[in-house]
Amino acid sequence: MPGPKPLTVYGSILAQPIFFKSRQPFVPPPPVPPPVPKAPAPAPVFIDPGLVLGGVIITPDVKKAYLFNKTDSRGTWASEGDSFMGWTVQSIDAESAKLLQASRTLHLQLYPPRPQP
Repeated sequence: MPGPKPLTVYGSILAQPIFFKSRQPFVPPPPVPPPVPKAPAPAPVFIDPGLVLGGVIITPDVKKAYLFNKTDSRGTWASEGDSFMGWTVQSIDAESAKLLQASRTLHLQLYPPRPQP
């Protein structure tokens, strides 16, 4: 009686997986491509809210700025900490006012900047 045959005789049979529906040899999935670096986020676009500093009053007891909108000249006198059209007055000095809204800061000048000679 002949002995058992070597496994190499069954190479073509063993090359076909028995338990796969397609009976095709296993092919590993392609390697995952490296992540594509994301483009930097675009810089936030500053939209002019149209606010104007019309005047400043500074006395030992009072610091106020007259604020109005370019489209409506009726404004209001605001002190530091007051709110005007969603902006909070952070600071007032003799020539400017600094307003804050969320993470945006707005510097309003009482006079236009002087040209450099």
